[in-house]
Amino acid sequence: NLYMLNIAQAIVVIFLAADFLKRDKKVDTNEVLYTRSMSNFEYVIGKSLGILKLFIGLDLIILSIGLVMNIISKSMTVDWMSYVYYLLIICVPTILFSLGLAFMLMSVIRNQAITFLFLLGIAALDMFWLWYRAGSIFDYMAFGLPIFKSEIVGFDNLNLILNQRLLYLLTGLALILATVLLFKRLPQSRTHTTITVIFMTLFLGGGIFCGINT
Repeated sequence: NLYMLNIAQAIVVIFLAADFLKRDKKVDTNEVLYTRSMSNFEYVIGKSLGILKLFIGLDLIILSIGLVMNIISKSMTVDWMSYVYYLLIICVPTILFSLGLAFMLMSVIRNQAITFLFLLGIAALDMFWLWYRAGSIFDYMAFGLPIFKSEIVGFDNLNLILNQRLLYLLTGLALILATVLLFKRLPQSRTHTTITVIFMTLFLGGGIFCGINT
């Protein structure tokens, strides 16, 4: 269920994230929002959390449907922790990376159509060509990553799974924080700017480290 949903939500996140700057401008809410006493950090993180909550909520509904079928079936046992593991392994890194990349490209390119095409091209490359190459290091959707869990031995290659998924989780967080620094508005808070720089550096360094391990 999460495999199929993850592909769909990775594409939908692209449209939502790339649209977040344009939408405020289009409906003339920029003046109302920008005059508020809030920092760029609060604004971008708030937008990110809103999108993340939406998709995590959808994932939990889909998982609940699978859990009900799992409980009803007399021929299967319920591995409760697997429901948590797969949410964290498959969905969260994909959403955050797609979110961060869309925010970052929109901030740099500032053209919605080009950003859409670029991000959809990356998604298509992952699904049709990159998912199994170079040890699945480019597979940000976990489309071809071997993550099936055995009742006897657990995950077959936990080191690969953790490093590959942390690569995209940490890189996504770093890209979201980079968007805070690139945001075309007065920062409003030196403290938040300092926190952004520190954590962006830490997340980027962690992403590079996990990429090397992968």
